Amino acid sequence: MEILKIKILNEIIINEYLKNLGLGKNKINSLIDGHKIKCGKTTVKQNMLLKKDDILFIDIEDYEKIDYNPIENELDVLYEDDYLLVINKPKGVIIYDLDQKEETLANHLRYYYQMNNINRTIRHVHRLDKDTDGCILYAKDFITHAALSKMLENDEIKRVYHAEVEGRVNKKGIIRKNIGKDRHNNNKMVISEKGVNAVTHYKLIEYNKEKNTSKIEVILQTGRTHQIRVHFMSENHPLLGDKIYNPKNIEKELHLQSFSIHFIHPITKQKIDVNV
Repeated sequence: MEILKIKILNEIIINEYLKNLGLGKNKINSLIDGHKIKCGKTTVKQNMLLKKDDILFIDIEDYEKIDYNPIENELDVLYEDDYLLVINKPKGVIIYDLDQKEETLANHLRYYYQMNNINRTIRHVHRLDKDTDGCILYAKDFITHAALSKMLENDEIKRVYHAEVEGRVNKKGIIRKNIGKDRHNNNKMVISEKGVNAVTHYKLIEYNKEKNTSKIEVILQTGRTHQIRVHFMSENHPLLGDKIYNPKNIEKELHLQSFSIHFIHPITKQKIDVNV
């Protein structure tokens, strides 16, 4: 049986607590009416009042499944607790493959889970392109995943990237340009008025006069596919090593790294700061 243990930090109604974590009404009712939650030794009922320092024991076994085959590979875990973990993803590795025809980070994480007796679904909170390395956040259970996904949607998870681009950029700036799919190339995205809202904040870290390149810090307000790459290409500052949007550049690897991630832990309320 897979049990999720949660300490209650402030007095609150159980339904409200679960709703705040991002769970929908049907899922909340399923957990409570299905007798999946205990407060200490007492089975939780609808609208039960939880008190500070109460301990919840939630049976999550019906909501977790083994969804990827384990493949042994070195996994660089930057942070981990009972609810989530941050992995340093290497370049050249994709996050997942629904058809499971290609070796992925999900396979490596499944092996790590297996070695640590974690029988949970692989749940990434955000994505990284194949050629981007660095911090990627995973939830260890469906409740934490719901909470982190809600936080991501509400811009409560700060993701900081480091990139190197051609030319000299301004000391700081904001790029606000909608991004949509390229109708002529399935692998590319384009700036499009009919696309989805995309906002990128950046500041200059260092300008290399000899190479005429800028190292920049980038913070995503939104998380669109290829957002950083497309936005800076549109500003005539394409990323070094970008084979899709800057094919003439001679750099062998994409100069883009998910450098750090910062958020308030949805369960413990501790401040989490992780960097590569």
